[in-house]
Amino acid sequence: MDFIKISIITVSFNSVKTIEKTIQSVLAQNYNEKEYIIIDGASTDGTVEIIKKYENQINYWESKPDAGIFEAMNKGIDRCTGDIVAFMNSDDCYYDYDVLAKVAELYEKRKFDILCGSAALTYGNETIAIRKAHKDSKRIWLENIYVHQAMFCPKKLFEEYGNFLTTYKLGGDYEWNLRIHCEGVKFEITDEVYAYYSLAGLSSTNSVQLAEEFKEIAMRHISSLNNEYLAEEVKKYHDWKISFYKKANELKKRAMQNNKELKKLFINDEYYIWGTGKMGLFSYELLKNLGVKICGFIDNNIISNRILSYPVFSPEHVDYSRGICISVLDDKDADKILRQIKDKKTNTGDCIALRMLIDSMQSIKL
Repeated sequence: MDFIKISIITVSFNSVKTIEKTIQSVLAQNYNEKEYIIIDGASTDGTVEIIKKYENQINYWESKPDAGIFEAMNKGIDRCTGDIVAFMNSDDCYYDYDVLAKVAELYEKRKFDILCGSAALTYGNETIAIRKAHKDSKRIWLENIYVHQAMFCPKKLFEEYGNFLTTYKLGGDYEWNLRIHCEGVKFEITDEVYAYYSLAGLSSTNSVQLAEEFKEIAMRHISSLNNEYLAEEVKKYHDWKISFYKKANELKKRAMQNNKELKKLFINDEYYIWGTGKMGLFSYELLKNLGVKICGFIDNNIISNRILSYPVFSPEHVDYSRGICISVLDDKDADKILRQIKDKKTNTGDCIALRMLIDSMQSIKL
């Protein structure tokens, strides 16, 4: 029997192209005890007209100026009356019609704090990867290991520990997650996919700002670190991440200028891109701007057969005589991929690890 009330909050601003699919996704959930709230930041592009189409099925909506996404999310929290709070912002949607019912059933069986699921990453109309919540909770000191579209939080936690800080324009959800982690709140992790999460709005400029905010947030709470990491390790990692994204911006800029010296680093005429997440998309833009032919994508866990009109291959179905751009962020993952490639061919000189290329930007004379 349905008995747990779930409040879903959608925040939008000038999102006329995407908000309707978000609204439809929420309203289509086959769970009766739900409350739907939309906070719009005074959109002027027709978003309000779309909201009005569905207002008889929306519990509360408003369209007023605000100071950013986290102030809008706080407005939604203050308005909602549910036991559980969830966020589904414009351009994102639920994975299937049963998500809320599955979540309610889990909360009925087990009384845990926050439930965190996985999200299918999308680019355009294509699903390119699955992002899982990290099961090693200490990693939260280094990155936001949860996707808020796939999180479900008891409202009492906001009442006890406060809402999002509006001083952070991009990292407010990370600050809240880290804050309650420091308070000992437990995150229950499941591999169940709960949401589609769009990567289309991400930009490299925002990546730098986000990395800078993450460092400031980590340092804000560093006194609660305990024995999870050394404080210097946390600072060093965030400093590297800021530097990394700044170099990535420079690399992208040079590629857009079709830098001849940069293009020479890609010694083959044709390359596969190994990896289908954010780094894979970055490699796609890089190679495309340099005029390097892209043969397709490679991934050990194929989610979609085509990405950006290119085929996606499993490692055993690849022509290893061509170049390969290894597009993952973690060094250990890159090493694993390189070992896989070595098992298939003796010459790995035409493999480029994107992270190494970005990290070495200052030493490469271009």
